[in-house]
Amino acid sequence: MTVRAQTAVPVPIRRVVLLLVGAFVVIHFAVPQIAGVHRALYRLGQVDLRWLVLATVLEMASIVAYTMLPCSSPPSPRWWCC
Repeated sequence: MTVRAQTAVPVPIRRVVLLLVGAFVVIHFAVPQIAGVHRALYRLGQVDLRWLVLATVLEMASIVAYTMLPCSSPPSPRWWCC
């Protein structure tokens, strides 16, 4: 015979509360984001390709520099450096 622990809140009420919380999150956080997609896509279409390439190259350079940062700090762990 298995013994079940008594919960303070019945399962149907817990499900309704979780459904309401989920609906609240979707309505207040997801729906406004969907509404702004058209404007964001329009703005992306207006981007100058040269600036986009420059930003991508600079971001990649910053990631490489951040990765190499432990190699220049004392004491340098030799297993981490290139």
